[in-house]
Amino acid sequence: MKNPHSLAFLAFLACLAALPPLSIDMALPALREIGVSLHAAPGLTGLTLSLFMAGFAATPVIYGPLSDRYGRKPVLAVAIGLFTLGSLAAAMAPTIGLLLTARCIEGAGAGGGTALAFALTRDCFEGAAGRSKLSQIQMVMAIAPMIAPTIGATLLGLGWRSIYAALGLGGVALLGLVLSALTETNKMLVRHRGLFGQVRHGYAVLFGHRAALGYALIYAASFGVQFSYVAGSPLVFINLFGFSARLYGFVFAATAAGIIAGAFSSNAFTRLGISQDKALRLSLSLYLVTGFALLGLLQAGMATPALFVPLLVLSAYGYGITAPNASHGTMHALPEIAGIAGAVLTTLQMSTAVLASAVVAAAFAHFAIAAMVVPMVGFGLLTNGLYYFLVRPAVKHG
Repeated sequence: MKNPHSLAFLAFLACLAALPPLSIDMALPALREIGVSLHAAPGLTGLTLSLFMAGFAATPVIYGPLSDRYGRKPVLAVAIGLFTLGSLAAAMAPTIGLLLTARCIEGAGAGGGTALAFALTRDCFEGAAGRSKLSQIQMVMAIAPMIAPTIGATLLGLGWRSIYAALGLGGVALLGLVLSALTETNKMLVRHRGLFGQVRHGYAVLFGHRAALGYALIYAASFGVQFSYVAGSPLVFINLFGFSARLYGFVFAATAAGIIAGAFSSNAFTRLGISQDKALRLSLSLYLVTGFALLGLLQAGMATPALFVPLLVLSAYGYGITAPNASHGTMHALPEIAGIAGAVLTTLQMSTAVLASAVVAAAFAHFAIAAMVVPMVGFGLLTNGLYYFLVRPAVKHG
């Protein structure tokens, strides 16, 4: 992987970015079997997802500045090592308590992989090339949730432990690649301050850069639009519309295909010379169009699957355009602290996902479909507000 333009390097970045969706969604079919095997209540088995996400959200803010100081390769090796250790420990866990601990460690490692995938991309690619690579990585991140439950269900035939064992073996393979084949990409190691001074300075630079911060917040709020759908869609389509699990899977696949189509479009926009900000204005407007259309259908009593699904796919298409362009806006602005920038993107994204899922879950019993639609509209309005009142003025005067 000495050549960053090679297919092997792109595949490596995609694998790093795909660690979270694979680790979360492969385990979904096994929750019931885990509960039976370890004599745990459903609420406890559900924590295997929550604690993974907690570990994932908390650690990138540590990996990022360390990678700016010591290099991507050693820090990435530690992160993938933690992921591998957590996965293998989960596969062997004799009690639910140890399984939850292992999942938190696994998530802590996965968070480093995702954050440093952003940093590696920024190290190796400038301008349009970086924007294009982030679009390609986004496609993989959209495909992973589509195939992960099927992989998990297939492995479940060998027992639930085989799912975590497979993730652990994948971690071993990635760790081997990092140690043997990855060339250090950070040519701007920052060591002129002490570690804590460097961390304070790096985060002060990012949070003081209006455009970079604005793009990062748009990236996070955009994920809030998408995750409000992810959290609410099984409740809406299965519980209210009466879809079977298989039919719901087709709906989920359709929206994932919308993300892939958006990422393809983003890549095409780059080749055609359409600017990042023009692409963002298009995608963010789609959040308003689809969100208010969903609200209108709800208000008119016309909330049917036939009308909802196309709008949800269109919203997902908007996310497929927004994610690579917003993340590129953050990373491109701050090459000297790309590790910190990638860490902030990753942590904000997962924190928003936790917030969106908590809001939807808490509101669904009282507000039904509106519990999914209203947060989608709210996050959509937030993305537009951030762009027009924070990012665009900063870009114009920058």
